[in-house]
Amino acid sequence: MRFWDAGLFPSTISGRIRKTMEQKVQNSHEMVGSLTQSYGGPPITRPIALVGLMGCGKSMVGRNLAAMFQMPFADSDTAIERAAGVTVADIFDLAGEAKFREMEYREIEILLGGAPAVIATGGGAFCQ
Repeated sequence: MRFWDAGLFPSTISGRIRKTMEQKVQNSHEMVGSLTQSYGGPPITRPIALVGLMGCGKSMVGRNLAAMFQMPFADSDTAIERAAGVTVADIFDLAGEAKFREMEYREIEILLGGAPAVIATGGGAFCQ
């Protein structure tokens, strides 16, 4: 269920939210085509870190930027899950947010110290 269908807002606001979100989805599909065009500038020698709230499109934009710049793409949540062997939700349930943020910090530090890549950080990463 999409959040705007969850009954959290009066129906008139939900309708406007639905229309806005559907437009954003349509615009994102149009944006993907333009982002995947080849980059002709100087080589990128440093990582590109994307920050923003959960669900804002960091991974979608990051994959397209990585393709455009011909760089690897990394998602910090995926890196954390791979290192821990469990999902982010399981880490929160088993160890709590403080432990997750510690793991997140460590994984982002590793990603930033590696070869140039486009990195999508977790939604709460910029809070620390």
